[in-house]
Amino acid sequence: ICKDERSLTPVRCATWAGFVFVNLEPDAPPLSEWLAPIDSRFSDLMSAPYQYVTRKSYDFTCNWKVLVEAFIEAYHVETIHSQSAAPFLDNRAQVIMLHPNGHSSMFAPRAASMSEAGSAMVETFYPPDLPRVADIPDIYYEDSTTSFSVFPNLLFPVDVNGFPLFVFTPVDVRRTRLDLLFYGLDWGGGPRPPGWETKLGAWDVLMAEDMRNMEPIQRSIDAAVRVSGQRGV
Repeated sequence: ICKDERSLTPVRCATWAGFVFVNLEPDAPPLSEWLAPIDSRFSDLMSAPYQYVTRKSYDFTCNWKVLVEAFIEAYHVETIHSQSAAPFLDNRAQVIMLHPNGHSSMFAPRAASMSEAGSAMVETFYPPDLPRVADIPDIYYEDSTTSFSVFPNLLFPVDVNGFPLFVFTPVDVRRTRLDLLFYGLDWGGGPRPPGWETKLGAWDVLMAEDMRNMEPIQRSIDAAVRVSGQRGV
């Protein structure tokens, strides 16, 4: 067999923060150039010794852009997450930064005077018995909830115990699969620390609330398209 004639098709491959990126487009810019706006701001947060925890997958009945948008803003928190994230976040003071190449980052500060319910929810999302990444600045944890998005379909919430990597994959024009790949601070082998069960349960609640919200939004978009078409727009 002549390997030059029968070899596998080569594809571009590069790494960032321990993640492997494969690119099927030979003329796309280098990964280092594409991620430069994010790397310059957040690479230090990704340098801790993280360990894979688990994967959770969700099927949403909405277009992938609708789903991505829901996770790069906090305006919906007060109504959609009224009993989960809202008690400890001040969504009115959120700050969203737009970076080159379509990337973005979001900062949603903690509530100035947190209620008892808010304090309890903080311990649910950030269990005190889980090891903390020591060098995460307080602005990313104690003072706010922070995340950054990599265009077009990745999201990294900054987390003192670890983080879920969001991967948004279009299935068709009205369906999207969302994979959450959880990474925590390396615990040195053996079963994962018990606090992870609490943390994963909190994310289950958050995702269930978002799932209830996404399908009606897609129906609204479809209805608007039909009405516009009937009017000849």
